[in-house]
Amino acid sequence: MKWRLAEHVSFTEADRGGVLLNEARGTYWQVNVTGAQVLRSLLNGNDVPQTIQHLSAAYPDQAAQITGDVHGLIEAATKAELIQHEP
Repeated sequence: MKWRLAEHVSFTEADRGGVLLNEARGTYWQVNVTGAQVLRSLLNGNDVPQTIQHLSAAYPDQAAQITGDVHGLIEAATKAELIQHEP
């Protein structure tokens, strides 16, 4: 399942994470470094299991928590209408 930014949303990465800006609403959503990695992975065409696998390999001491965190970020960003499945 491929993901993309919702219309009128831009994503900018920074040293300490990233920011999603909904230009239509004038609101923004800040993510930490790991959240930015999740979004970058999804927007680059990786699916959720691949994203979880990459993060678990990068952070093996946090592997047990990563699955829930990735799903939580996707759920929150989808609910906030920042990301969506590609049609």
